[in-house]
Amino acid sequence: MMSNFSVQCSTKMTGVVNPSESPERVTVAIRGVFPECVVMDENGHIIATSSDIKSLENIRDAVRSRQSQKAFRRILERHTDGNSTWFYLNKQAGFAGKVAVCAESDESPLGPIRVTITSYNLKDVIKWLASAD
Repeated sequence: MMSNFSVQCSTKMTGVVNPSESPERVTVAIRGVFPECVVMDENGHIIATSSDIKSLENIRDAVRSRQSQKAFRRILERHTDGNSTWFYLNKQAGFAGKVAVCAESDESPLGPIRVTITSYNLKDVIKWLASAD
């Protein structure tokens, strides 16, 4: 459910293709969380991009449903650098169409999907993503 929130931001999702995986499985994992992103295969990495804040709705909804907004906000704030921030998602959960935010990369046994958000209004994006209302 999308509020009337609108702000310019870009999102980049990066997943490493392990030797035991096919690029298609990593693509499915990313699309499980970000269904409308543009996907490319670059040298053993699947990279997906979106320029629409609506692509982050699944993340926002999952964080709210688990009531883990405060922990998620801490992750986003800890990884903020200028006008960007990042966090990890569990790749296996994404393959199943589920959202599982990881505090550390080793919480995803096959390696995480790294999500980088860039916006000149980053504080507003973080507030929206990790809000309770």
